[in-house]
Amino acid sequence: ELYVVFRMTLPGSSLISFDISRVGELLEGSAKDALIRSIYVGLGVMMMCYALFVSILMRRKEYFVYALYVACIIIAPLGDSELLHRYLWPSSGDLNVRVPFVASLLGGFCASLFIAQLFEIKKNSVRLWRLFKVSMVIALSAACLALVIDYKSVVLLSMSWGSLLALFLVSVCFERALRGSRLARLLSLGWLSHLLGIGVFVAHSRGVF
Repeated sequence: ELYVVFRMTLPGSSLISFDISRVGELLEGSAKDALIRSIYVGLGVMMMCYALFVSILMRRKEYFVYALYVACIIIAPLGDSELLHRYLWPSSGDLNVRVPFVASLLGGFCASLFIAQLFEIKKNSVRLWRLFKVSMVIALSAACLALVIDYKSVVLLSMSWGSLLALFLVSVCFERALRGSRLARLLSLGWLSHLLGIGVFVAHSRGVF
């Protein structure tokens, strides 16, 4: 039998994962994880560059907002994989585990603003625009709270608000699609695929498969 004892002194709340396996399996798992993250980040960078190109070419502000959204969802998995704070801010302590959640909450703000601008919600529906304003205020407030509240509350806040916001935005896209908007149909399919991809990525990061 083999006993291993760890003793750690941490500056604050931290998320620590252990993987106990044979060397070959560990290397194979690390390579697979790096491949998945590389594909995810690579596609995200391509989407961000394309959105910036369209924003500049067509002078459409909503695509610049979309580029910011993509930047947030790129930062979130990079922070979760420890790559950012390992090389950019190795001594930031508790902030390391909060960055992915803050980035995802800010991404929710950008997503709400993007949908509102794309479908001209402010001009077409006053009541719906009020809901969008509330969602954006909540997203910004939640991002600020994520920097100060305890870690378990940060996780609960991020997951619960992210789920509610995703349902709200997809519902808005479906509603516009039912009104005959071809762009809304494509966007609904894109959002569902995107949310499915994020769900698979999160599940993989948490060791589900």
